[in-house]
Amino acid sequence: MKRSYKKRNELINIFIEKNIKNILVISIIFLIGVLIGIAVLNKLDTEHKDYYISYIQSFISNLKENNSVNETLFLINSIKYNIILFICLWFVGLSIIGIPFVYLLICYKGFCLGFSISAIILSLGIRKGYIVCTIIIIATKLSNNYLCNNSRGECNIISQIFIR
Repeated sequence: MKRSYKKRNELINIFIEKNIKNILVISIIFLIGVLIGIAVLNKLDTEHKDYYISYIQSFISNLKENNSVNETLFLINSIKYNIILFICLWFVGLSIIGIPFVYLLICYKGFCLGFSISAIILSLGIRKGYIVCTIIIIATKLSNNYLCNNSRGECNIISQIFIR
């Protein structure tokens, strides 16, 4: 078991060493998107800010009153969003002409994250907003890692089918 972790860590380190410039460029583009998202929310007029604040606060109050969330609706919306993003990335990545569009989509994901985080912090305050955003980001990353680790075998089988 330890050998597989060691080998995986070595492969990750080799990948990072070979692609450090690309990783830095993509990270910078993502961070630019986050900053643009934050700036856009800060530049909105008070009417639009109040709309986002009331939306988030009504969602939280609904969650407190009912103690339930329609998980299937959230799952379906999340899958729709991610499938659309995946299809866009795949489609524009088919040719060299699409490379700028891939960077724009990465910037868009950063924009969505920055806008969402700043809206949550604006509506809940700095302390509660920071805690909620941290929990959301950690939960998202843990679920993505869980899904990626558990789907590895299925992805290998699917890739072998397409290779044959």
